[in-house]
Amino acid sequence: MEDALKQLDRELASLEQGIVDARNYHEPQLRELPDRCLHAAANLIEYLYFRSEDRKALQEKLHLYGLSALSNSENHLHRQIQTIRERLGHRYAPGDHNPCTYAFSQNQLATNSQELFGRSDHPGMPAIMVTFDTDFAQNPSAVEALLLHGMNVARINCAHDDEAVWESMINQIKRAEKATGKSCKIHIDLAGPKISNPPARQGPKAGKGKGESWGPGVAIRIHEFFRFRRYRFTPQ
Repeated sequence: MEDALKQLDRELASLEQGIVDARNYHEPQLRELPDRCLHAAANLIEYLYFRSEDRKALQEKLHLYGLSALSNSENHLHRQIQTIRERLGHRYAPGDHNPCTYAFSQNQLATNSQELFGRSDHPGMPAIMVTFDTDFAQNPSAVEALLLHGMNVARINCAHDDEAVWESMINQIKRAEKATGKSCKIHIDLAGPKISNPPARQGPKAGKGKGESWGPGVAIRIHEFFRFRRYRFTPQ
């Protein structure tokens, strides 16, 4: 077993080196980020590297020897690998430990969640986001009722309506906050690029429009901002 554990540590050492190399490769991009985002961004790079290959064999070995299989370590991957290697006898020099620990990542998640979704009146309950309907712009009682029933975030979908309606929605939320004493975050969902495709129908007589008839293997063109690419769709 001792030889097997040494081999396992060598595999983890190789994985750890790959993770470090991936992070170093993206160092120019990391330097452009605010300090508060640095550890999370680095951890994302490390996790994407980890998932870039099939690690099933390694994870099964870790599980076999009663060690963390890294399945639930996405928010502190490098530090978890270091912890496993320490269990296997490896010793790190002072300052070599990745600061993104489980406790650090959980605290960061809680802080970011509160910043994005506000403080919940009921600890342990998830935040409630409500997408605003056009009618809410002129319906103060409905907005107040939503706040009183637990709405934490109001989502305004800018793919619909216009600036005047969006402003009315925001004003209704502000009035409702004052009336109820509740706070509500406002998320503005900007309309992004959309995939456009020709009208489709199944078979020569389907539908009422002039859509094209698609069949297995037909080539269609998907475009965005006048840049065209061809895709081939083959139904399952």
